[in-house]
Amino acid sequence: MKEASCISQHIEDLAVFLDPVAFDRRHDISLAKRRDAAWREAANRVGPARPQD
Repeated sequence: MKEASCISQHIEDLAVFLDPVAFDRRHDISLAKRRDAAWREAANRVGPARPQD
C-alpha cells in the first residue's frame, strides 16, 4: 500500500510540474481540461512499463 501512495504522490508532483499554472489556479473551472491532461501525461510517464514487442 505504501508503494501505491508513493507512486500516486510522484504522479501528482509530476502533473504539477508539467502545468503549474493549471494547479496554481485550482478553483478555475476553465483550466480543468489542462489539469486532466497533465494528470494523464504524468500517469503515462510514471505508470508501469509496457512490455516490448
